Amino acid sequence: MLNYYDDIKEIRDVGPKRREEFNYWQGLLEQSNPGAESRIRDALNEIVDAKLSEHGWTNQCWFCSSFLPGSDWRCTPYQPIYNAMCERYGEEPAWNQSRLFFGLLVKDVMIRRPEHWLCYKVPEQDEIEKGTNYFPDLSTVASPNT
Repeated sequence: MLNYYDDIKEIRDVGPKRREEFNYWQGLLEQSNPGAESRIRDALNEIVDAKLSEHGWTNQCWFCSSFLPGSDWRCTPYQPIYNAMCERYGEEPAWNQSRLFFGLLVKDVMIRRPEHWLCYKVPEQDEIEKGTNYFPDLSTVASPNT
């Protein structure tokens, strides 16, 4: 479950602004590399699980979506995103499309997690690193099962 840190409404999908692009990019990725999205989702869930294991349900258990893939996606689960975007848009615009799609994938993964998470997007004028910060909603227990 995911909410914006300053809003009580639950986030249920990637949102109307990017939904069409997200669906289109999902199709591109599947066409370019069948099964890649599932492997990417698994890798993202492993990262979140590792954060929870290391820090527990505390304010230390946070991450920024931009930090996850790093600057070099070669030989990572995320490389198929870049490859698919290169095939569609060419090499120069592929980086931007890749990072946007990756961010939406992270958001979608976090929406589907059983724990209650919050997210915060730094306003562009204050932004040093692009991305969305995800952190536990400490007003809840880690998981509906705990």
